[in-house]
Amino acid sequence: MKGPRLDGSTPSCSYNTEGKKLISVSELKLLYTSGNYTQITDNVYLKAQVTANDKTGNLFKYIYVEDKTGGIRVNIDMTSLYADPRFFVGKQVLINLKDLYVGSVNAEVQLGGLFNGNVGRVLANDVYKHFFPTTDFTEVVATEKTIAGLTDADVGRWIKIKDLQFINDDLGESYAGGSNTSRTLEDCSGAKISLTTSSFANFASRQIDSGKGDLYGVLTKANGKYEVWITNPL
Repeated sequence: MKGPRLDGSTPSCSYNTEGKKLISVSELKLLYTSGNYTQITDNVYLKAQVTANDKTGNLFKYIYVEDKTGGIRVNIDMTSLYADPRFFVGKQVLINLKDLYVGSVNAEVQLGGLFNGNVGRVLANDVYKHFFPTTDFTEVVATEKTIAGLTDADVGRWIKIKDLQFINDDLGESYAGGSNTSRTLEDCSGAKISLTTSSFANFASRQIDSGKGDLYGVLTKANGKYEVWITNPL
């Protein structure tokens, strides 16, 4: 597309970082101070790796990004984000943070626009202002954790927990059936964690089997409890 957009701006596929400050995910989270949200007014930006997107339908209109200091959910009012080269898993994306909002939603710090007095999604018409591709692409490396060792600093990270199994009551059930979208995993010591699956995930109806395996997913927090969201079934 050539020439100005309908809003008068000039389209660009790159982000000029001159005069702007690069901050980390942990620094971004610290910008949230109190209440439901904090607006970002400084000329700051984030460079982070996309660790999870909506390809299998378990995430909807949001992605997770991560750098060496932590991970964070980014809400975007678009579907099929996985098909956009900016949001390929493994890709480093530049995010212009100025005029976005950071805040707590169900005790999880998130980044996005403003909706009904809380952090919502970046409007589709504003995506070009805030998200810019890079050529940096590497395989996502999970942070290995144990259930007992999880902390709030891990929320938003792509993690790995070894040798988990579903509790007996969940065997033979589907990942998401009816109104029940939460299943329970346990380790060899009996510590438990919830696995949450959207009913729109393409593996929602898959039957849960017995046996142990390693869990890969994003650690989230809802109402004070840790949960894991996966993008592929165990």
